[in-house]
Amino acid sequence: MSLDNRDILQSIAPSHLAAEAISGSALIKAMGMWLEYAPEENRYRELDNDELKGMIWSALEGQTYIHKGKDGPEEKPLHLNIKMSADIREAMIHLTLQRGVEELPFWRDKRDDDPDPRNLLPVSNGLLDWRSGQLIDATPRFVSTDCSDVAFDPNAATFMWDMFLDEIFDGDLEQIDLLHEVMGCILTGQNKFQKIFQLFGPPRSGKGTINLMLTRLLGMRSVASPRIKQIADGGFGLSSLIGKKAAIVGDARLERGRKTSALTELLLSTSGGDLQTVQRKYKDDFVGYLPVQWMLMSNEPILMHDLTGTIATRMVLMETRRSFLGREDNALFERDLLPEAAGVLNKCLEAARCLLKRGKFLVPSSIKGRQAEILREASTVTAFASECLIEDPAAETPKQDIYAAFERYCQGHGRLSSDSSIFWRDLRSSGKFRDDMEKRSRTNGRRVQTIKGLRVQLDEAALPFDPADDFLD
Repeated sequence: MSLDNRDILQSIAPSHLAAEAISGSALIKAMGMWLEYAPEENRYRELDNDELKGMIWSALEGQTYIHKGKDGPEEKPLHLNIKMSADIREAMIHLTLQRGVEELPFWRDKRDDDPDPRNLLPVSNGLLDWRSGQLIDATPRFVSTDCSDVAFDPNAATFMWDMFLDEIFDGDLEQIDLLHEVMGCILTGQNKFQKIFQLFGPPRSGKGTINLMLTRLLGMRSVASPRIKQIADGGFGLSSLIGKKAAIVGDARLERGRKTSALTELLLSTSGGDLQTVQRKYKDDFVGYLPVQWMLMSNEPILMHDLTGTIATRMVLMETRRSFLGREDNALFERDLLPEAAGVLNKCLEAARCLLKRGKFLVPSSIKGRQAEILREASTVTAFASECLIEDPAAETPKQDIYAAFERYCQGHGRLSSDSSIFWRDLRSSGKFRDDMEKRSRTNGRRVQTIKGLRVQLDEAALPFDPADDFLD
């Protein structure tokens, strides 16, 4: 036994020293990250390079080893140097590397009776199977960087929370149900819906309070709060999304231009489940999937341009109605709502189960107009195709009639129309038109270009503006 009560090292080979350094800790290397289990937090936390060096130093520096000199074995203190530390870290990779892992969470040393890791929600009092409601003990074999700040209580209920939502949504039960489904979707990591969530409404209308509740339910370490500029610039800004369940943008404001396009691309790729390569400062690049789900909060809907209109179809909108500007109750969350967090958790998980069974989000009737506005802003052509072009195998419509209807549609919605060539390009991108649908037909004794399989259904009486008004000039 050495003087500091640590066992004498029998070898100073890097593999032996690496095993000694990680002895007694649950340390793994996965997806380019060093992860150590923190039992008091019921989750794994990522170690940076300095923390890893500190672990090696505190475990080995000054420890006694047997030196075999020419006069025979003798005890000597170990003194680390840069090369030795680097060799130990390299050996630690081989000892802790989790091969074949592409996303969190996962099981270490998986057993046949282990639940599907995607169904487990770490809470402060264990691991909750959110589908069945079964709570099991926490274990370092379950690798997740997430843990809710809330303890699961199947009997917890809500009262003040219900009153709060009823007030800010002005009694709109469809929107209240949708909010719980959205929160449940984010909590349970159901990325398969490939949605981007927007919560908008006037200042001081409860958006920040919902943000606070969702953050507590997820766990503060499971939430990123990026700024639009930070993530639109790319580079190291995206590293804040690694290992997070949600990216909550609390006061989203968007300017037009190149950064808008970059943000649209990022939202589409992350919500679509694409493989990501993310640069990290002084660390290996992260290569893997970002399970992060987006919640954008703003005073007005965030409008983004996208040629195909895909960004609009992925948006799930919610609108708070009643503002408390000038009469805010700043103690409301801590006093009345946070004590009901376990009940809110139950409500969100029940909503998540309903969403899973239904298989899709429902658009509240009060939001449908806003949804159409988002689509028109993303791509006027795609919105026109969705609202006014009916697929009909028997139809054959003159090409010029379709474009003329588009021009009337643009005038009726107060938008500038694009020229004919750009219109047909964008219509092709929308998926509603293919080149092989274009035909040449004889009409009234002359040959005209027609589109086979599409007919126009434009209700000009329902347009916001009269197409006959030449207001664009």
